Amino acid sequence: MANATLFSTFRDIQITQYTQLSAECIIIFDHLTTFGQEVNLIWMGSWSIGKVLFLSIRYYVLAAVMFNSYGNSFFRWQGWTSLGVTMMAEGILQIRIYALYLLNKQILAVILTLFLLSSATCAVIMGMVLEALEAKALPIPGGKFCMPVSVSAYFCAFWIPIICFEALLCALALFRGMQISKSIGIGGPATFLRGGRQLVDILFRDSLIYFIA
Repeated sequence: MANATLFSTFRDIQITQYTQLSAECIIIFDHLTTFGQEVNLIWMGSWSIGKVLFLSIRYYVLAAVMFNSYGNSFFRWQGWTSLGVTMMAEGILQIRIYALYLLNKQILAVILTLFLLSSATCAVIMGMVLEALEAKALPIPGGKFCMPVSVSAYFCAFWIPIICFEALLCALALFRGMQISKSIGIGGPATFLRGGRQLVDILFRDSLIYFIA
C-alpha cells in the first residue's frame, strides 16, 4: 500500500513537471518568435498604460518561468505570482473592452469596480491558503523533492471570482462584437467603426481567444 501511494506521488510529480516544462517552452518560444514585432510595435511606440501592462506581464511571466524552473520550493511566491499575472492580464482585457465600447465611462466604472472586488476576494483567499501552507522535502530515489502539504481544500475557490469576472468580460466582448457587426452590416451610423474595422476585429478576436484559452 505504501509503495502504491509512493508511486502515485511520483507519477503526479512527474506529470506536474512535464506540464510546467511544456508551458515554459511555449512562453519562451513565443518570446523568441515575436521579439522583432515587439521591438517595432511596442518599444518604438509612445508610453501608455497599455504598453506598461503589456511589458509588465510579458517580462514578469518570463522571469517567473525562469525562476520556477529553479525554485519549485517557493510556493508562496508562486501563489502571489498567479494573482499578479492574472490581474495584469485582466487589466489588458479591460482596456480592450473599454476601447470596444468607445470609451464608455459607465462600462469602465462597472468593470473596474468588479475587477477590484474580484481581485480583493482572490487576495484574501490566497492569503488564507498560503498562511496554512507548509512545504516539506520528501525523500525520493536520488535525493529529495520539495512539495506542499496541508493545502487547504478551499484553494480552488481562488479561481471562482476570476472565472466569474472574465466570463462577464467575455459576454461584454461578444455582445459588442455582434452589435458592431450588425451596425456595419446594415450600413448604420458607424463611420468610425467602419473606418477602424480591422482594429475592432483584432480587439474582438484576441479577447475571444483569451477567454476560450
